[in-house]
Amino acid sequence: MVASEDDMESVFRRVPERFHEMIDRGRLRVHDLYGEETDPPKSESRFDGSLEEILHLITSAGYAQT
Repeated sequence: MVASEDDMESVFRRVPERFHEMIDRGRLRVHDLYGEETDPPKSESRFDGSLEEILHLITSAGYAQT
């Protein structure tokens, strides 16, 4: 997990081409989640984005495949 969406671009440029090929073929599932979206202050108006993104990953990579 990186701090922000801007940081993710530099990460994707550095990973091997094999990584991108695995994503393109559906052999590797990834979901974007940034540090700024997690562990919000104790406020009723903020939501920890990790809960939603983890559910998306389970649904698309687990439940949908089954």
